[in-house]
Amino acid sequence: MDIQFHLTRLYLLDVRREPCYIFSMLVFLKLGGSLITDKDRPYTPRLELLNDLARQIFSTLQDNPDLHILLGHGSGSFGHQPASEYGTRNGVSGQKAWHGFAEVWRQASLLNRLVVDALNNAGLPVITISPASAVHTRDRKVVYWDLSPITTSLERGLLPVIYGDVVFD
Repeated sequence: MDIQFHLTRLYLLDVRREPCYIFSMLVFLKLGGSLITDKDRPYTPRLELLNDLARQIFSTLQDNPDLHILLGHGSGSFGHQPASEYGTRNGVSGQKAWHGFAEVWRQASLLNRLVVDALNNAGLPVITISPASAVHTRDRKVVYWDLSPITTSLERGLLPVIYGDVVFD
């Protein structure tokens, strides 16, 4: 699998900050959970593919110094397994369901660690931005998302990674 970028001018504007920061050549790249894990085998990452993708991302950034990437990835066979088992997608109530919520977070975080390790091993200055601590929802709609860690990471030349995670509603 090869990553191909067809670059156009994309912008991330944060109008709440002074001055307004603009990132030319900003790309949101999502690695789907079914791409980076084997969805037919719970908790099974595709490590060789992850390492190859990380090397391709590194090479692309080396060849395009003005490019900024915000990387996202799904939780694949890691997060979906406990989410299905505990029914967390339908809401959380009761102690058992909250334990399930925590287990979904733990499994999604484990996969995120594998992704981050592959990116780090490829030579990328990567940092995870956890949705669980930055995003708040009400009735399954985002009401607040603190974007400052993402914009600060991009400003400092880091590769921010967000991932399929639990959020409080």
